[in-house]
Amino acid sequence: MDKFSIASLLKIIILGNISISDNGKKILELNFSSKEKTVNIIDFTSNVPSSSNTLKKLIQARNFAQSLNEKKITLNISHKNLIFMKLGYAARPKLSRLITKNHNIEIVNLSELRRLDKRIRLK
Repeated sequence: MDKFSIASLLKIIILGNISISDNGKKILELNFSSKEKTVNIIDFTSNVPSSSNTLKKLIQARNFAQSLNEKKITLNISHKNLIFMKLGYAARPKLSRLITKNHNIEIVNLSELRRLDKRIRLK
């Protein structure tokens, strides 16, 4: 049997929606269908240390994206319903493959990723 992982949990959840709020303000939406899962970032309530590097985080996501691909799951990451990254099965990277050195991470919208990264650092 597989050891437990986030990818295994995502495989179990077939259909549904989850909203996460902080002090009455919606900050995340999770939407699940059989093969695609979407994390929609709506707002941030805390900041991320400026020492965190987006490029390093993308490179660290390789194993997770590989695990999603093996389970035939796609994880879309969006900001205010605009998908900026795909991890796993449906990822079809072109130039982003040169950055991440992985075929399971696709940066769909680099400008939105950079905008979100900048916004996080300003909080």
